[in-house]
Amino acid sequence: MAIDLRFARLFNWAVRGRSECLLLLLTWLLCSTGLAGQTEEDIDFNSVRANPVLRQALSSNSPYAATTDEASIEFKFRENWVDSQVDHFVKQVHQRLSDLKGSVQNAVTASSGLLADTPQKKAEATVALRQALAKAEDQSRGLRTSLSMILVELQMKDKFDVRVGQGAQAGGFETEMKLLSEQTANAEKSIRDYFFKPTHVTSIADLKDANMLDYLKRVERIARTIRGKL
Repeated sequence: MAIDLRFARLFNWAVRGRSECLLLLLTWLLCSTGLAGQTEEDIDFNSVRANPVLRQALSSNSPYAATTDEASIEFKFRENWVDSQVDHFVKQVHQRLSDLKGSVQNAVTASSGLLADTPQKKAEATVALRQALAKAEDQSRGLRTSLSMILVELQMKDKFDVRVGQGAQAGGFETEMKLLSEQTANAEKSIRDYFFKPTHVTSIADLKDANMLDYLKRVERIARTIRGKL
C-alpha cells in the first residue's frame, strides 16, 4: 500500500508538468514490469489479465479514477495497476494450491504408516497424518474463501457426503486417501483451467457443474472426516 501511495503521488506530480517525476515514474514502471516477468512458468499472465471477472473484482481499490479515454495517461496507469493486482492474486492462488497439494501428499504418505508392524510406528504415523489432514483442511478452506471473495457469483452446487467405513483405519484409509487425492486433483484442474492456463475466458454462469469451490469443500470435508476417525 505504501508503494501504491508513493506511486499515486508521483502520478499527481507528473501530470502537473514535473518532467523529472515523470521520468522517475516511468523508470519505476519498467522495473516493476521486469520483476513481474520473474513468475511461475505455468501461469499465462496475458490470458489471466484479460479475464473481466478478475479485473472488475480487483479494480475496486484502485487509486486511479476510472476513465473510458484509452489514450489518456490516467487510463494506462489504472490498467497497469489492475494488471499488478491480478498478477498478485493469481500468484497467491498458485502458492496456496501448491501448499494444499503438498499437505495432501503428506497425508497420503503418512497414511501408509498406519500399516506398520509396530505400535510405535503406527502412533507416529497417526500423529503425522492428523497434522497433515489438519493443514489440508485449513488450506482448502482458506483457498476456497479467497476465491469466493473474487468469484462472488460462483455458488457451490453439489451435495457431497463423506462416509468412512468400518476398518478403514486398519487399512490405512486407502479408499478415503484415494478420494482425497482425486478431489484435490479436480480442484487443481478447475483452478488451473480458469486462472493459470485459460484457453478462453469463461463466465461464472457457464460453470454449471461441480466447480472449484465444490472440490475445495470436498477436500476440506474429507480431511476433517478422516481426522475425526483418528
